[in-house]
Amino acid sequence: MSEMELEEAVHHTPEPQPLVTVPVHAEGQDLAGGHQGVHFTMVVSLTVNPVVQLLGRDYDRLECRVMTADEPVVLAQSKEIAESANNQAASAAAAGGVTSGSQTDPAAGTVITSQALPAGTYAVSWDVALNGSGFAAGDSNNFGLYLGATLLAQSLNGNFISGNFSYPQPPLTVTVPAGGATLAVKNIGAAGASTVIYQAQLGAAQTGTVTGPPNPTGSYLPVGLDRVLRNGDEVWVAATSSTPTRVSVIVSRRLPVARPTFA
Repeated sequence: MSEMELEEAVHHTPEPQPLVTVPVHAEGQDLAGGHQGVHFTMVVSLTVNPVVQLLGRDYDRLECRVMTADEPVVLAQSKEIAESANNQAASAAAAGGVTSGSQTDPAAGTVITSQALPAGTYAVSWDVALNGSGFAAGDSNNFGLYLGATLLAQSLNGNFISGNFSYPQPPLTVTVPAGGATLAVKNIGAAGASTVIYQAQLGAAQTGTVTGPPNPTGSYLPVGLDRVLRNGDEVWVAATSSTPTRVSVIVSRRLPVARPTFA
């Protein structure tokens, strides 16, 4: 081998070859046109369809959105979790309500209307009115809101016949101690006239209470909200109430695409 041939062999540069083009297809949540939308609604309750599988395992699923319209539900990734007894143990209903009453020519401290409440915190509203055919100065501001024997608030009302009108009183928050107590509207002093009718309406709504199961096993979904799940696992729903609720699902799936093949 000559010196020139030896040098070319050592420093040989290969001839450039044409590039091989491989088609690339991007897949992701930003390609809405490449997705399939699926929409459906199920009805569940503790008496009918207490546990239902909404979706099976699907690795082409990009996301699903679950909404409940009427009652809270619990979402889970398996039937065993969804069937947990914790998901069907509804908490006690919030105490309170609305009551009304009337008394004619009441003596001092007569109960106009009342509610026996268990321990807890309550948002309280109350309205008063005077009716009948007569009134006196003593009927002015003569209603009181009492918790047991304790006067919480005194009414602000004129001493004239109100007919179909009432005097709404400022709302307040009342805490009922352990063991419970009676919340009542009473007249503080005796009626000022012999033909007057004392009327009152009392509303109490317990606050800070949990509706639905207090210790759910799974993902708790309140009424009116939605939950977005971005995985391909199974999705199960558990009812928490005997009242039927509509559970709606919107699914976004990846459409099948052609993959490059190589010889």
